[in-house]
Amino acid sequence: MEESLKKKGISWRPDPAGLQLLILDASYIELCMKMYDWAKYTTTKGAVKLHTVTDGYLPVLTVITDGKAADVTVAERMMDCEAARRREQAGGGADALIVEGEDEFAPSFRQSGFPKGSVVVMDRGYVKYSLFKTMEDLGLYFVTRAKVQMSYVVKEVRPLPENAEPSDPKAAVVTRDEIIRLAAPKANAAFDGDLRLVTAHDPAGGRTFQFLTNLMKPEAHVISAVYKARWQIESFFKQLKNFTRIKSFFGTSENAVRTQIFACLIASLLFKYIKLIAAVAWDYSTLRDVVRFSMFQYWDLIELVNNPTRLPRPPTPGIPASAVFSV
Repeated sequence: MEESLKKKGISWRPDPAGLQLLILDASYIELCMKMYDWAKYTTTKGAVKLHTVTDGYLPVLTVITDGKAADVTVAERMMDCEAARRREQAGGGADALIVEGEDEFAPSFRQSGFPKGSVVVMDRGYVKYSLFKTMEDLGLYFVTRAKVQMSYVVKEVRPLPENAEPSDPKAAVVTRDEIIRLAAPKANAAFDGDLRLVTAHDPAGGRTFQFLTNLMKPEAHVISAVYKARWQIESFFKQLKNFTRIKSFFGTSENAVRTQIFACLIASLLFKYIKLIAAVAWDYSTLRDVVRFSMFQYWDLIELVNNPTRLPRPPTPGIPASAVFSV
């Protein structure tokens, strides 16, 4: 699908200063504890958790765990699997870490992962300095929000450019750009290198944010823009829950729930692909309804979304009565 979009010359990723962004976040799907007793969350509620990586618009990687799994623990496991995937590629043989055992991470890392040089954007729930060290060792960059009571020593205060005011009036205004080192002994032992702390003020909301990163070269306003792109994954989760059948399930077993969630993810991915290549600017919900009401007729789906007012072409012999769709 990615190659198809590239061939068509369609850009779908956020592109602050040409950085390759991967946005990591998680979202709960609540379940009834009595019916889904395997989905551990609290003593009275059940839930599964969707740990997803997107490239800013399209989902790239998804791992499903029970509701009790901590975000940062899953992120650490993802980095372990990424290291194993690279060892396997370098050596040409299967790495036991992503092959053996009951590991829900293994299938996700067979074909995709975190390419070297990409920027992983996370919220404050993923702040763990040993995780940052692992990511840096893997050649990854990260952008996240700093903890409120983070103890650090300022090594350098970088001058802000004279035209520090962003072109977007709604964008946060960078007020400070510093190179720091962690001061707390445990934190410094986990990550003993330099970090960058960018402080920005949101004039619309009246709030001040501090972004923590190991990206040293881009200008400070780019760091702010990178973190702002993280909200696209929130939109992805909202669309997934609102426009696909992911709130009620056809089965109660763990396998049934996982299968339906992945089916919804595939449907969401295909809808986003159609939306990107369509000649008409479709609203997501309208596009879903058009496809839903056309599933039992002979349609060329691409022709339908490009020319919604035209009649479909005659059915192709041998093609089943469903949407004709090649990706």
